[in-house]
Amino acid sequence: MRRLAILHGLDRRPASQAGHTRQHPDLPADIRRAVEGKRHGWLRLRRFQQLVAFTSINNAATHLGIHISALLLQLQRLEADIGEPLLHPGRPNRPMSPTSRGQALLSALSTDEVRELLDRYAPPAGWKPDDPRRKHQLDGDQ
Repeated sequence: MRRLAILHGLDRRPASQAGHTRQHPDLPADIRRAVEGKRHGWLRLRRFQQLVAFTSINNAATHLGIHISALLLQLQRLEADIGEPLLHPGRPNRPMSPTSRGQALLSALSTDEVRELLDRYAPPAGWKPDDPRRKHQLDGDQ
């Protein structure tokens, strides 16, 4: 691909420039940390939003049609970007739940401005709001 771009004189993205480079100064700090200068930051935010609607990571991965290790890696990268854990792990008789930081992130993700950006940069694929495996309806899904 690189050779064809050079052959036809097409501009390429510099190797040092990766991911979403647009600045969003009005967004909450956690969202900015997750997306600015990061590849697939918006997708990780979308996946986190989808993940918390399920009782377990296994259910979420199955429903979204991705491997559990890919979903876990995305969650770990998002937590590393933000700097704190976002989920309390589930137990046999207790579903996983968001931490206070995770709940704050979910609240920030539900604002109109952020929803618009999420829909633009990470459209919801594999998201079925009426799936019976979801433990509850999200605020905007009613």
